[in-house]
Amino acid sequence: MTEGAPRGKVAFATLGCKVNRYDTEAMAGLFRRAGWRVVGFRDVADVYVVNTCTVTARSEAESRQLVRQSRRRNPGALVVVCGCYPQVKGAEALAATGADVVLGTRGRGDIVSLVERALGGERPLVEVEPFSADTGADRTGPGERGDLYGWGSREAGRAGAGEPGEAEAPPYEEVPVESEGRTRAVVKVQEGCDVRCTYCIVPAARGPARSRDPGAALAEVRRLVAAGFREVVLTGVQLGAYGRDRGMPEGLATLVSRMAATEGLWRLRLSSLEPMDLSDRLLEVIARHRVVCPHLHLPLQSGSDRILAAMGRPYRAADYLRLVERSREKVPGLALSTDVMVGFPGETEEDFAATVRLVEQVGFMRLHVFPYSPRPGTPAAALPARVPDRVKEERARVLREVGARLARAFALPFVERVVEVLAEREQEGLVSGLTRHYLRVGFPGGADLEGKLVEVRVTAVTVEGVRGDLVGVLPGPREE
Repeated sequence: MTEGAPRGKVAFATLGCKVNRYDTEAMAGLFRRAGWRVVGFRDVADVYVVNTCTVTARSEAESRQLVRQSRRRNPGALVVVCGCYPQVKGAEALAATGADVVLGTRGRGDIVSLVERALGGERPLVEVEPFSADTGADRTGPGERGDLYGWGSREAGRAGAGEPGEAEAPPYEEVPVESEGRTRAVVKVQEGCDVRCTYCIVPAARGPARSRDPGAALAEVRRLVAAGFREVVLTGVQLGAYGRDRGMPEGLATLVSRMAATEGLWRLRLSSLEPMDLSDRLLEVIARHRVVCPHLHLPLQSGSDRILAAMGRPYRAADYLRLVERSREKVPGLALSTDVMVGFPGETEEDFAATVRLVEQVGFMRLHVFPYSPRPGTPAAALPARVPDRVKEERARVLREVGARLARAFALPFVERVVEVLAEREQEGLVSGLTRHYLRVGFPGGADLEGKLVEVRVTAVTVEGVRGDLVGVLPGPREE
């Protein structure tokens, strides 16, 4: 152990989504409470924890690379690999990475005891409890699920084809985060996914959808606000499914409404929502509570009906457009961002053109574009008509150019307007923060502005968002 530290130093590296970042914070809190000192991943530590991602082959390669970096930094350190990669690969992850401890996406509350067992000589330790091969999730196709926007009922996609609770699922693992000293906090309220997209390995990595106890989630938000956080981001693997496993078909709308009433909370933001999970009631909650930010991230993936069907996405292009129109009617000024995949097996130039047309028609303020990457064990990995890499990269380039143009078009109307910004960080005399619409704003200022709500007059559009000049500091959110 390192001299001067009661239990030693532990460092974390995280790949992937907001859910993974939340899980890392939770595990770091467990180590702190056990007497460990959490240091940066570039520091020399006694234990390195790599929280992995398996969404793409690249993310798996990056996970292995981080393990190698840990070994080089301190050859005598204990290395832990956890998260989605080992959950999917199991014992294979041990052979691939050479880690001392391998832990999946379950049982993370035991990570400190596992590390201490390994330090006592029990290594390697592989503690990966697989999910069942079939979670019982709804596998009905588009048009067979009811009437929500023409493609599914509010119950669509829940675990179990019969009554709630019919299919067995592991309980939600309660490992709350103890964050401090920052402006924006992520709160995880949901785990697992019941959607069966043919390209996605996430259900195997995270298991079926299950929801956090609402009382625990509300208590965490109150605790974070008391600690000084002004913005909370709700996240989950299939966030829109929150509550269904608990017999609450409108669980997310109810939870958001209750959280919005938290005294001292300035902003409540929702992370990614599957389009079929966005209900009228949730839209009404967003419109009613100013605390809830008017921005939604709704993954599109493709604008081609043929490709959407091959992907197993439970909607078609017209369904998505109807949802967008309805959402903007209920929430005026709503900002939309999305994920788009290019180069899915069988995607033709006509399919790609349909995606570009739909993206332009919606007018997203931000696009996340990524080429298709086959994941072993998914149905899409066996599909013929693979798209060449050079074609995928070219389509991604074209779509990113479209995204940059749409982002500029979204930002231009804000020039000469005064916007409300929650300042997050300062670097070299430039402060950066977000508007309620998820527009990144940079302006001259000092570190004393971090965590404060300010007014900024926008003067120009930039690659990252906009820049402007500070007008003043606000005591709290403006009334509209």
